[in-house]
Amino acid sequence: MLESGAVSLRWRGWNQIDHWRTSIRDAAIRSVHQPALGVVLGMIIGERGYLEQELQDWFMATGTVHLLSISGSHLGLVAAVAYWIVRCLIVRMPTMFILTITRRLIISQLAILFTWPAVALYALLAGAELATVRSLVMITMAMVAVWLGHDRHLNHTMAVAVLLIVCHDPRAIFDISFQLSFLSVFVMIRMIGFVDAWNKDPTKSAQGWMSRATLSGAKALSFSAVLTVTTFPLVAFYFNQVPWLGVLTNLAAIPFTGFILVPFGLGMAIWTMMTGAEVLAWGPGLEYVFTWLVTGVRWCATIPGAQWAVAAPSIPAMMLFYAGAVVA
Repeated sequence: MLESGAVSLRWRGWNQIDHWRTSIRDAAIRSVHQPALGVVLGMIIGERGYLEQELQDWFMATGTVHLLSISGSHLGLVAAVAYWIVRCLIVRMPTMFILTITRRLIISQLAILFTWPAVALYALLAGAELATVRSLVMITMAMVAVWLGHDRHLNHTMAVAVLLIVCHDPRAIFDISFQLSFLSVFVMIRMIGFVDAWNKDPTKSAQGWMSRATLSGAKALSFSAVLTVTTFPLVAFYFNQVPWLGVLTNLAAIPFTGFILVPFGLGMAIWTMMTGAEVLAWGPGLEYVFTWLVTGVRWCATIPGAQWAVAAPSIPAMMLFYAGAVVA
């Protein structure tokens, strides 16, 4: 009886999630026009059926095709944005309130309490596909490490996450989506460590707002560049091509997508889901900002020689590349 009740509860839960996905998709169809519609549905609920082939070719030529499907980088960026927003809100609360709530939990733990549900909801709205769930497992393990105060040992945490995934499905390690998701999450975790070290720099507070803004922009650009370059060996190995233009296009596309488009689109989708509206909240605005991305990618795709055909690198060469990246 208990097992039957648990199955029934899970079934009702999945039905509710499917209902939410359907309502968001229908509202988007009524509010947003192509080609922005395909990008909105692909990034927010993982629905790729509305992506036009020409649009996919543009993104492939510019090395930004990874933005069209929800992966480890999407979940990681949502986690980073949610964590940053919650943390900023907490530290700006009255001092007495902060002292009261931090008697049991530190600020980072409070931020995680609100961040993880947001990331999990995004994964569920994306259809909870296998690649998305794997990324969620890795991000969850990283959050557990931060919660327990082991944020200096996130490499070990990632190893545990991979072990759990491989124990469940040993073939996952040979799946390119798993490899790219793991690589994206790992790089973001490493980069966040560098950002935290910069934030704790005592000389930062003495800098003017212009210097801080410039350095923040430089951090975002370096974040995107590192994330793009580290995927080159895998892309060359599987597809025999290197979209060199992706180093430049991703400098703008990843921050614009991760820090503006996805949070904005996800927020409007959740609002629509909660209110039961038949159209997306701020639908015209959503179409406008997503059209910016499409227009920019289309223009970049017209640049001759945007991707190079290359021979697949050897596995020892790839191992040497990534070992050097970890040491650096």
